[in-house]
Amino acid sequence: FVFSVASALTMKQLFFNWLSAVTDFFGIFFVLSWVFYEPNDIELQPAFDLIQTIWLYRLYICTLPLIFVCSIFLYVIFVYEENWPSSYNKTACQVCCNRFGVMFVWFIVWICGVIA
Repeated sequence: FVFSVASALTMKQLFFNWLSAVTDFFGIFFVLSWVFYEPNDIELQPAFDLIQTIWLYRLYICTLPLIFVCSIFLYVIFVYEENWPSSYNKTACQVCCNRFGVMFVWFIVWICGVIA
């Protein structure tokens, strides 16, 4: 959101980016409220159980495999980058700092990908 607002060239783009972020926030709020709502009326409980089941299966089938595949891909890239021949001439401190920095960046990228 911050990057999209900061890179807006016109007021129309700024308004559209702001409106997209606001509707996304409210959409996530309403979906989570709807999925985890427990109705007081017992007759409505089966309908809400069905909605919860469908939403959780969508999470299990669509979202979690994508997260795991992307995580494995990022891990393989990280390991390949760290075993590159240019890292053989570095001291242990340089290698540790480099690994920590790269892992931190990949962690931030992974979190942004999971949130998106």
